[in-house]
Amino acid sequence: MEKNVPLPLGVDAPLPEPALSERLWMVRKTISGHLKLKRGREKIRELYEATRREDSKPFTQVIRELHQWVSTGKAFPVRMLINYYFQFRLQYEGADSSGYVFESEWLKYAHPLLQYAGNECAVLNNKDSAWHVFVRQGLPVPRRFGVFFWGGTPLIQTAGGASVIPLNRFLRHCCPCIFIKPADGMKGKDSFLVEWVDQERCRVSGHIMRFTEFSRLVTLPLLVEEAVRQHPDVAALHPESLNTLRLVTMRGLDGRSRYIAGMQRTGTGEMFLDNLSQGGLAVGIEPTGVLRKWGYTEDPREKGVSAHPDTGIVFEGRRIPFWKECVDLVCRAHEGFPCTHSVGWDVAVTSAGPVLIEANCSYGMLEIQLIDHGLREVFETMLRPAALAVMEGNAANKWSFN
Repeated sequence: MEKNVPLPLGVDAPLPEPALSERLWMVRKTISGHLKLKRGREKIRELYEATRREDSKPFTQVIRELHQWVSTGKAFPVRMLINYYFQFRLQYEGADSSGYVFESEWLKYAHPLLQYAGNECAVLNNKDSAWHVFVRQGLPVPRRFGVFFWGGTPLIQTAGGASVIPLNRFLRHCCPCIFIKPADGMKGKDSFLVEWVDQERCRVSGHIMRFTEFSRLVTLPLLVEEAVRQHPDVAALHPESLNTLRLVTMRGLDGRSRYIAGMQRTGTGEMFLDNLSQGGLAVGIEPTGVLRKWGYTEDPREKGVSAHPDTGIVFEGRRIPFWKECVDLVCRAHEGFPCTHSVGWDVAVTSAGPVLIEANCSYGMLEIQLIDHGLREVFETMLRPAALAVMEGNAANKWSFN
């Protein structure tokens, strides 16, 4: 083969050696990284002391492992390396950095798969269009009432546009508690839990206000759904919030969808949302459907907790109701999107079984790793081979690579 002719990318194709200029650049970058780590020692010490537990590694070992990360060349930019280390809770005994994947490395192979999915990702990421697909699949979803908008007074346009009802009348006569959210929102932004109080007032996400006051908070038409009543065992974790499961499925090279990781999310304090970005707490899940020992926020400066800070419920060994049904539900939902490689599903558990709330093509692989477990094995055996097959042009319909 002629020099500098790129090799085709395939699952087993050898990658070309980097050019000399690229190798020299990596050497300079590595040296610069070690120097930046030395200058950041004070920050490292601060994070180490803030998260210190009985099972913490010695500080000298933490420093040594961080320098080993720099030497791999995968942790750049270096300013993120320290946060990665403490977000993945690698400062504790038994934690092995080799099981984790950096965001830049993951996205390098995830992007071709997102492009391959095309319109399917657009449908999944839109809460309205995804809901209609779930309904056609016969999957359990929250009851959808219509669209909330401002027309001089807060109004709800019922599904299909058949009628327009003032919000106060709707809450009083149709449904006393509703959940309102944008079709394309993320991380719980612009979402509200609205409950009937009286003819003039409603309770919005725990705060009582007049209907006209609430209308000023809304700038876009929002989807209106019936508030889900969760299973008592799940509600016990934090009764004020809907405590959902974030379950991730991924297609293997045989085209079958598999559950690969997940977490139980809960709210804290008076919050009605369970999103980590809003101050929520999450616990990893064993493959058997029981919670792991530690719950974490997304702040690397905070220690893990073995019990919920508000309710005192111990996480370790607590069983998720209808666990098998939850996994079966998300795998079945994934079958409706044959070109999409991996999806993060939000599932609520009710007394009657699981309900599919929404789906996300960008589901927070960093959050999954810091809460549940590292995804290196999944990356090497499922994500990377699929991406290489797509880039080579071998991805046939429904992920038949053979």
